[in-house]
Amino acid sequence: MLNYIDLFRKVTTAVQNINRDDPEVKTADPSVFDKLNQRIEQEQGPQESDGRTDMFERMKKHIDEVQYENECDEACETAEPSVFENLQKEIEMLKQKVQAQEANQDPGHVSDQWNAPTPDILFDSGQSSEMIAVTNSMGGSLGMSQNPEIGGPTLSVRVPDRSRVTIIEYSQNKINLDGKDCRFAYVDYNGQRGWIPESYLNFN
Repeated sequence: MLNYIDLFRKVTTAVQNINRDDPEVKTADPSVFDKLNQRIEQEQGPQESDGRTDMFERMKKHIDEVQYENECDEACETAEPSVFENLQKEIEMLKQKVQAQEANQDPGHVSDQWNAPTPDILFDSGQSSEMIAVTNSMGGSLGMSQNPEIGGPTLSVRVPDRSRVTIIEYSQNKINLDGKDCRFAYVDYNGQRGWIPESYLNFN
């Protein structure tokens, strides 16, 4: 069984590190993340029986509550809204990754052959520093999708041609684009994350 509590802690730590290292975003007071981790600790206990979806939704609610407390606390500097937005985005991505991992398994072999993915597979920030690519959209710009699919919801940000992006992971599914099968890459572009077809990426 996956330890969701450890995964949530990992999300909190990763977002805190990103916030601390981003010169364009005010560094949030450490107490913001401490309070969130305290709420995570309160979730210790039976995890499977509560339902995975409920756990992710409770985590999102905790983030909202900590944000509200931070805004009302006159003794603590108010953190940038983007900090809480990133926390919400990462929790949603973690939820999707868990669901995708489970959906891609053969139900007939779950009980005896399937091994639950490790936290590093579900949420791997160490990979991003090594995988840098440059977009190749023939002079245009690329839209980023919220999910690894064509025709789904997209983000408002556009990625200009010849932009440097950090690849966080690849999708398991593939699409046929211009007669070739290609995966989607989940990329970070100036702090914005989304999916784009890997055929639009160059590595030199």
